Amino acid sequence: MIKTVKTLDPDAIILDVGAGRGDFKAAFRGKKYLSLDIYPYPEIDLVCDLIESVPLRKDSFDMVTLLNVCEHVYDPALLIKRIFPIIKPGGKMLITIPFLLKIHQEPVDYARYTFIALERMGREAGFHVEEIDCFFDYVGLIQEAISEFRFWGLNEVSNVKRNLARGLLANIQFSVNYLESIVGRGVVKNLNESDSPAPIGYHVIFRKLLPGSNPL
Repeated sequence: MIKTVKTLDPDAIILDVGAGRGDFKAAFRGKKYLSLDIYPYPEIDLVCDLIESVPLRKDSFDMVTLLNVCEHVYDPALLIKRIFPIIKPGGKMLITIPFLLKIHQEPVDYARYTFIALERMGREAGFHVEEIDCFFDYVGLIQEAISEFRFWGLNEVSNVKRNLARGLLANIQFSVNYLESIVGRGVVKNLNESDSPAPIGYHVIFRKLLPGSNPL
């Protein structure tokens, strides 16, 4: 995401949709930045539900971001379509979204989307799909499974089995920690660079093409 933001012109205007408590605001430091959310957090510049109403001029923004937002929107395809007109021709939409992740921020966690669905959402809204990167963290998935089993799974077995399971789990945890020290955690690859079906999440760039232009 940081790399994408750095490619913007100094005068680029950015709209951060679903900005929440400003978790990503620091990434846009020095840019012309406007935050929007449906909840009136103190950090928000504009409170609005873009699915219900779009009180913004057409062709206003060089970039609109949806950073870990789409899974919390019941109809993200409609939201993307609502946003398309307010992006300047040649401008971008940047989406980050998890794929392999547990339920969070209940009760507004609705779905996980494949890159296939994301590409279709973008094209149906009128965008050119410029880039999709995948974030992989296989060791992290193992660590997450251990954590979930420790918190939830152990409660499902008897005391005797639980004590045995805890010992085995400690050995597994030691092995996974050693594995992590060898291979590290996390790698980003372009969608075309990997056939793995197990990304943790996606980093997606849609572009609103200039009139009369063709994608490369």
